[in-house]
Amino acid sequence: MPPATPPEFSRRVRVDDLPPSGRAIAAEANEGERKALARRLGLAGLARLELEGEVDAIRGGAVVRLQARLVADVTQTCVVTLVPLERRIDADFVRLYAVDASAGAKPDEEVFFDEEEEDIEPLFGNQIDAGEAAAEQLALELDPYPRAPGAELPPAADAVADGEAGEEEGATPFAGLAAIAEGRPRKKRK
Repeated sequence: MPPATPPEFSRRVRVDDLPPSGRAIAAEANEGERKALARRLGLAGLARLELEGEVDAIRGGAVVRLQARLVADVTQTCVVTLVPLERRIDADFVRLYAVDASAGAKPDEEVFFDEEEEDIEPLFGNQIDAGEAAAEQLALELDPYPRAPGAELPPAADAVADGEAGEEEGATPFAGLAAIAEGRPRKKRK
């Protein structure tokens, strides 16, 4: 089903009357859309979001294909230093839509999928939302743990992250807490 609330960057494209050559699309998010999308994606800022591409029918008209390019200027926060990090994202993507997920396939017919075009999303009504597809792709392109150049975790945090905390026999990440709970002095790491 379509989302209950409209997406922040919605650009609907009608697909029931696509010309044989397809339909070109181009969109740019306004300031309000960028701010709302930045909140949704947990970004410190979103200075630019542009979408350009084409929507066409494939597989005898049974499948609608969105081929697009996303360009965005994002600001994320370094997970170590909390310094703002600016980054340009420039990504091509493809989305497929169909009323029936097995569109274009006949019974007992072997179907081969291109790895990049394997997922077919459900088509509701006679429109797709190219803007929401771009927002989803932007979310996929973001660095989940952005770090400023040279930013490093403190040695103790690196050791725990690398699994070195349990080098001593019986030592666990919670050994220090157990020692505190029992009133014993905590062992110092070497």
